[in-house]
Amino acid sequence: MDGLVCSLSCEEIFVADGLNRLAVKMELSFRLFLQLAFGDPAPMLEEVFFG
Repeated sequence: MDGLVCSLSCEEIFVADGLNRLAVKMELSFRLFLQLAFGDPAPMLEEVFFG
């Protein structure tokens, strides 16, 4: 029984982690777009490529 509960919770954690990573990537892309469109892109570009 413990194994079943663990596999379910581990899968939920995996899905949540994947969604969180996706959200972070989307946020970085969005912030990069905003800086390219409205401001100085250099700091964000350095963070994306070298951070």
